[in-house]
Amino acid sequence: MPTIGLADLLGVSGKTIRWERPFLFLYALFVADLVWLLLGPSVSHNESGSGGYSYTLFNFADSFGWLTAFVRDVILAGISLAAFRWVSRTWLAVPAAAIAYVVLDRPAVYVLGKLLRSERSYSSEWLLSPQSFLLPMLWVLLLFTGIALALRWVRPTWFALLTGAVAGALLDGIVVLILRAREGDLTTSLFFLPFDLLSMAVFALVFYGLLRLTSGPSLGQGDGNQRISRGFFLGTPNPFGNRKEHDAMNENHPTESRTPLFLYIPVSRLILLSIASFSLYEAYWIYKNWRYIKERDGLNIRPFWRGFFGIFFCHSLLRRIHEDKDARSVEPPTFSAGGLATGWVVLLILANIVGRAPSIAASIISAFIPSFLCLVPVQNYINAVEDKRNPRQRFYAWSSGHVVCLVFGIIVWALLLTGLGAE
Repeated sequence: MPTIGLADLLGVSGKTIRWERPFLFLYALFVADLVWLLLGPSVSHNESGSGGYSYTLFNFADSFGWLTAFVRDVILAGISLAAFRWVSRTWLAVPAAAIAYVVLDRPAVYVLGKLLRSERSYSSEWLLSPQSFLLPMLWVLLLFTGIALALRWVRPTWFALLTGAVAGALLDGIVVLILRAREGDLTTSLFFLPFDLLSMAVFALVFYGLLRLTSGPSLGQGDGNQRISRGFFLGTPNPFGNRKEHDAMNENHPTESRTPLFLYIPVSRLILLSIASFSLYEAYWIYKNWRYIKERDGLNIRPFWRGFFGIFFCHSLLRRIHEDKDARSVEPPTFSAGGLATGWVVLLILANIVGRAPSIAASIISAFIPSFLCLVPVQNYINAVEDKRNPRQRFYAWSSGHVVCLVFGIIVWALLLTGLGAE
C-alpha cells in the first residue's frame, strides 16, 4: 500500500489537483477555530490588591474574531495548496508555506482591524515586530512538519493525522511557554495550551472524516489528472493542463456524443456554489438530477417541486442514482444512498436551526455547516461514470439556475458582512 503524504491529503499529486480537498482542509481549520471561538477562554489580571488571575470561558468572539479566524484559514488553505503544487519536495514546501502564510496573514489581520475599528486592532509597531512574524510562522511549520512525519511513521491514517496535529500544537505551545516565561507571563500560556491541543485534535478528526466521506476507504489521488484536465470550476478545459496528453487520451476512446445520465459538474462547483448560496444550489442540484431522470426515463413528475421540497425527495433521488442500471454497467457505486441522504437532511435542518439564532455570526456559521459534503460522493460517482462513458464529455455549462444561485448568495453575503461590520 503506497504511503499517503501531506500533499495527497491536501489534494496535490505532482501537477494534478483534487479540488475538493483544499476546501475540506479549510473546513476542518474553521471548525477547529469554531471550537476555540465558542469556548472563548480568556485570562485577566485581578484588579484587587491581592493580584493573581481570573479565568473565564464562553466569552463569545466579536465580529473581528470571527472574520480574522476565517481570513486566516482561507490564507493558510490557499498558501498550502500553492506551496505543495509548485514545490515537489515536502521539506521545502512546508517552510515555503509557513513563510508565505505569515507574509500574507499579518497585513490581512492588520487591515481587518482597521476596517472594523476593533478594540483589538493592532498597531503598525505590532505588525513589524519580530514576534508577530515568528509565532504564526512557527505554528504552521510545526503543524505541517508534525503531520508529515506522523503520516510517514504512524498508522492508521486517522491516528497519524491526530498525532501529528496535536504534537505540532504541543511543540508550538512549549515554544510559546518559553517565550512567555521570559516575559513573566507563564500562567496565561499554560491556561490556553489545553484549548490549543483540543482545537488541533478537532481539526485532525474532522479533516479525516471529511476525506473519508468524499473519497471512501482509499485516500489516494485516483483520477486527479482527468479531473483537472476538465477545468476545476467553470467546466471548461483547464488552460494550465497538458492538452496534448488530454487529447491523446481521448483518441483511445469512442468519440460518440452521449447525453450524461445525471448532472455532470465539477465537485468544486458543487462545493463553492453551495457555500455561496447558503445551500440553495443543493436544491438546484436535486432539481436538475430529477429533470435528467424525467427526460431519460419518461417519468410523469415535476422536478422543480422535487428540488423545492428536496428534503423529502433526496432519499429517492440518491437511491435511484445508486440503483441506475446504465450507471452500474459502467462502474458500481460505492456510496451509501440512505446514509448520505439522511446525513444531508440532518445537516440541512441543523444549518436552518443555527441560522435562526439572533446573531449575524450564527448565520455565517450556518453557511459553513457542510450539508453539501453528503452530495460530494454522489457527484464523484456521477463524474466517474461519465468520464468512462464519454471522455470527451464537457461539464454542464453555466445556466440561468447557476446565475440565480450565485447572485442570491452574493446579495445575502453582502448584507451579512455589512451587518457584521456594523456590530
